[in-house]
Amino acid sequence: IKILALLELFYKDQIFEKNPNFVWKYEFGNAYYEPDSVFKFKFNGPSITCYRYEDTLILRNAVGYYYPADHRLRIESAKIYWRNSTVKRVKNEQLQSDEYYATAFDFDINTQRTHVIADKAYLYNGLFLDEEAEGSLELKPDPSLANNDLAPDFETYRKDFTFSGEETSPVGVDIEFVGGYYYQGYKLYGIGDGIRRAELTIKSGDKPFFKIKSNRIQISMAQIVAPEATLTTYLKDDSMYHQQVSATYFVPQKFLSITQNLKADSKTPYLNQHNFVDIFVQSMSWSKASMDTIRFKTNPYKITPIVSGGYYERGMIEEYRGVASKNPLIKIVQLFHLIDGDEETIAENMGFLPILDFANALSIDTISATHMLTQMSESGFVFIERDKSRFRFTPRLIQKVLAYQDQIDFDQIMFVGRQDTAMEGSIHPIEGTIGIEGVKEVIVDEQKAMSIFPEGEKVTIKDSMEFAFDGSVEVGNFEFRGTDYDFGYDDYTLDMNGNQSMYVQVPSLEKNAFGQSYLRSVRNSIDSLVGTLYIDDPENKSGRVPNPHFPTFTSTEDAYIYYNHKGIYDSAYTAERFHYIVYPFTLDSMNLITTDNLIFDGEMNSGNIFPDFEEKIFVQRDYAYGFVRYTPVEGFDGYGGKGTYHDEISLKYKGLTGRGSLEYLTYTSRSESMTFFLDSAEFFN
Repeated sequence: IKILALLELFYKDQIFEKNPNFVWKYEFGNAYYEPDSVFKFKFNGPSITCYRYEDTLILRNAVGYYYPADHRLRIESAKIYWRNSTVKRVKNEQLQSDEYYATAFDFDINTQRTHVIADKAYLYNGLFLDEEAEGSLELKPDPSLANNDLAPDFETYRKDFTFSGEETSPVGVDIEFVGGYYYQGYKLYGIGDGIRRAELTIKSGDKPFFKIKSNRIQISMAQIVAPEATLTTYLKDDSMYHQQVSATYFVPQKFLSITQNLKADSKTPYLNQHNFVDIFVQSMSWSKASMDTIRFKTNPYKITPIVSGGYYERGMIEEYRGVASKNPLIKIVQLFHLIDGDEETIAENMGFLPILDFANALSIDTISATHMLTQMSESGFVFIERDKSRFRFTPRLIQKVLAYQDQIDFDQIMFVGRQDTAMEGSIHPIEGTIGIEGVKEVIVDEQKAMSIFPEGEKVTIKDSMEFAFDGSVEVGNFEFRGTDYDFGYDDYTLDMNGNQSMYVQVPSLEKNAFGQSYLRSVRNSIDSLVGTLYIDDPENKSGRVPNPHFPTFTSTEDAYIYYNHKGIYDSAYTAERFHYIVYPFTLDSMNLITTDNLIFDGEMNSGNIFPDFEEKIFVQRDYAYGFVRYTPVEGFDGYGGKGTYHDEISLKYKGLTGRGSLEYLTYTSRSESMTFFLDSAEFFN
């Protein structure tokens, strides 16, 4: 009786199946009975349509059979289209077009359901595919859509499709994509093949700026989203890399936003090979409108969010040992067969290793091994795959292990921010520089007691960890203040170009109540320095080999000491006329210098009080640079030859003084205490 009812619907209304929720029927074609051992109808070329609420599922040019007893359509070939309320709603936002269909072969449809599965299907979307892509197709009601609309689920077998830099590309000329496609509902994803991830390259002209790799990248004409991705940022002739970020590219605005995930394995630093720094970045953004500027903010909860690429802290390897008999970081190196490996060997072993192998090597369970590796990833030592089954090491791990084993040198350069406050900055990929704001201090060498305090808390990092700044530099008891410093990482030096002044604290000449000396500041500075501070041997940045010879400062041009301070007779000694010229000098073993051996050669220019004369200068008892000397037997011409002075001349903080006799025109005066000014002299008896 049921079959007769079906046949009546079939012959009368061309309906295969009908219930209150949907109808399957054929249109614009014919079907006829075909004698066989199984009761069936043959159709060739009609459109088979399923009407369901606002859904319309159409199989055009369908070829196959209808088996009424089984409620089954056997489709040999058909071109499948689907239209519904969701399509209408998202058509202008998502990747939809009128030319959006699939050609499918050799599949069955249960006419009692609205569910289509075809393992052999070819999808076409005119926006992204200029050819049909082979894959598997499933059409079924999607509970996440209005009215449980029918939605496709399609994955291409090929994973090497591309769309690249063409005017007809729906996301513009600035995007290159390589990967497979996966349609889930009405969302399009770029996918990888399990080994190679989908790749998205953002560029300007022929120059790539960013490469994003992810297992799944959601693509639309509004935005492209990679929630768990690796990011390569191209900088000049090199790059910086992060193993776990969330990336969103806003297509119309041509704006890229990068954020850190909250997961532990996303807290790793950006490894910047060009500038040779590691940056713990919280967020990053780029716009084509400001093409050569990538803005970023560091992790506000990390007090040292930027460190040198060669940074190693003693104990950072050993702390992972815990109570274990084997150091897990050393074990990773051994597992990857990297002991004594060269760069080529290291590159060959950058593949993945099962976490189970690591757990077995340490005789621990996989849960403990995964937790341990997660902690290592936060330090940038390893990268864990999304499914937590495999991991690989990073080049930083090899560097730290070799430093731990005293096989290579390292440094301890840290850029220190303010508590709970993010540093902000700009990366300039074309120039290859990084401008940083919010740098309270740069700790260069703790053993040498050297720190930098940038003016305005700004630093510019250049190639290979060279960086420029204005501000002050403290080295032991010395302090340099000025502008336009250049720090050189490779030779481990700090260059000064004439805009710097040197201040120093010296052990006091007097003792305190406990019979001890204490530090006193020398009251004037040595200005207009041109020279180089040699921090340590370039191969000994770590200070592994004690060398008291460093730090050393060498000046290469004349510098100056002035006595024009407001407190010295209301700036009576103007800098232009009255100053001491310090000849080029070398300060060796700066951390061992005492008050008595801080001596400089140079020339006194007294503004025509006396002729210019050479004299050593050193710290006086009033803690100012000065000297005590005597005139030659014939005396010194005074005040441009208007007089002659005999006996003692001394330079102290309060100026140029004397004890002797002055013959001025027809007048001769002797005094035990006199002060020489630029245009007069005062006598005190």
